[in-house]
Amino acid sequence: MAWYKSYPVVSLFFLSTVLMACPEAEEESPDQGQVQDLEQEPDTTTDLVEDPDAAGDLASDPDLQVEDMQQIDLVGECEPYSISCTPDGYGIRRCSYNGAWLNPSPCGTQEVCEETTTGASCVDCTPGVNCRDDEPICTPSEPFCYDYQTAAQCTAEGRAGTTVQCSGRCIGGGCNNAGSTTGSMCEANVGCQGLTCVCGTEDEDNSESALCGGDLAGGYCTTGSCHVNGCDPVNEVCVDFDMSGAFGGDQVCLLKSNCSHRLYDCAAAHRGTGHVCRELPSNNWNGTRRTWHLACWVPPPANPEAACTDANCLSPIGGACQGNEDCVGGNCMRNDSSVSYCVGSCDETHECPSYSSCVRIPELGDNYYCLANATSAECPRLGGFDIVTRTFGTIDGVTNAQVCFFRN
Repeated sequence: MAWYKSYPVVSLFFLSTVLMACPEAEEESPDQGQVQDLEQEPDTTTDLVEDPDAAGDLASDPDLQVEDMQQIDLVGECEPYSISCTPDGYGIRRCSYNGAWLNPSPCGTQEVCEETTTGASCVDCTPGVNCRDDEPICTPSEPFCYDYQTAAQCTAEGRAGTTVQCSGRCIGGGCNNAGSTTGSMCEANVGCQGLTCVCGTEDEDNSESALCGGDLAGGYCTTGSCHVNGCDPVNEVCVDFDMSGAFGGDQVCLLKSNCSHRLYDCAAAHRGTGHVCRELPSNNWNGTRRTWHLACWVPPPANPEAACTDANCLSPIGGACQGNEDCVGGNCMRNDSSVSYCVGSCDETHECPSYSSCVRIPELGDNYYCLANATSAECPRLGGFDIVTRTFGTIDGVTNAQVCFFRN
């Protein structure tokens, strides 16, 4: 009985002894100890990089060399998200997020790209300077006048390059800032900013005293060849006297002060004299189109029956004349009764003044002429001097116009 009662006590003691020994056995396990040592071992990759030999082996690895080259190629051709003009200057290009140019956006046909502080933008181009459809406007590599107050150097492409603003005006490709302005009295060309003094001592046509009588007797300062040198766009008009031959047929600048209606007084114009607003012909720079503009000039004869008594007064369309040189249109017609009539030639690009119409006169063939409109205001000779109202077909080939002309 004593043994039976003590057996459980011995068993429990044995079991407790075994269980307490288990943790110590787990700590001394060889496998678990190796894992712990590996985790605590220094980073061998770092040791390889710091080792010269190991670094050499790393550089010789072909896969690692490819990675290095790819990193170099990632350098973009532009600053990501930047904006600039295209190389030709007629569009805007934008840089992508990874440094590559996207497809450019073109500017309008009359625009050019301009660099700004924020990038680039399309602005209006300047004709003859940077418009994409510009035709040559000057002799390459030579100086010229871009306009009346701007001297320029012509580029190799025939466009305006470097420019200089004149305080006077441009003439002969350079600035002339001395001399008198348009409309002033003069004796010699050198006294005028435009280097032209009509009716002055250097005027070849001044041999006849009557040539520059009346309001032109004291000389008239102007700019010659204004289709090239230009005129002040605010105060002057470039008038072409080729049709009449006045001023040697030159194109010169005339004042247009106070000119709002034809035949109105130019009180503040040329030297305070009696010049009036006249419609005078003006050609564009290459002579392919003629228009008519108001400018202050010598008044026409007060008597509709009389021709000009002073040279260069120029009778209007429909006025009386003694010869072609008396007519603003450069053509003096006469009928069988020796009645005179000033006309001018015209076509689709060479217009007539506003008080006349471009019509075909059947008895004179297929040519077209400027004839005065048949109103009491525009044709004061109507009803007299063998001048009557007639109806002719106009240049458009569709409409007719009532004009003043000889009896049929």
